[in-house]
Amino acid sequence: MRIKSALTVLLFCLTTLQAEAKQKKTYQSCSVLASEVFTGIQLYSKGIDLTTLYQTLPDISEKAKLRLKSLYANIEKSGLVETYSQANAQYSQCSKSAFDSFGKPPKTSIDYLFYMCAGENKLRYEIILAIYLGGTKEQIIPQVHAGRRDLALYLYDIVEKNKIEGAFDFSATELKRCLNQ
Repeated sequence: MRIKSALTVLLFCLTTLQAEAKQKKTYQSCSVLASEVFTGIQLYSKGIDLTTLYQTLPDISEKAKLRLKSLYANIEKSGLVETYSQANAQYSQCSKSAFDSFGKPPKTSIDYLFYMCAGENKLRYEIILAIYLGGTKEQIIPQVHAGRRDLALYLYDIVEKNKIEGAFDFSATELKRCLNQ
């Protein structure tokens, strides 16, 4: 059931992405793209090959197939951690571009949700990156806002139990959960 839900999200993202890509970067377009990429990485990590993925998504466009093929090739070349890191960095850059163009959206707008999700994802990524680079709890936790220290401690726990890949997987799932609010 989880795979079917992930595939449904992926199909939505793949179709929405084409329309969004032609417009100026918004928090929503950045989030949709990131969600697509993170879902593809998660499916790869669960052992779902491209052929199975294409068969499960019969209405997938040729462009979407090429994006998935490219993503899978990047994972095979660079590995999961590097691909997750690249995707997070690109999401942060895209969101910064949206901020540079539009600023902080009003709290009453739909884009505010995407803005908040992007910010939370950036925070998780920065913590994960600090852990990956060898930062200790004693070094990192005091630098995190007091209200988010439990998250940082939780990410350390995930890394201890499931390595850095587990923390990236958690973060990707949290982004998609945030976007579905």
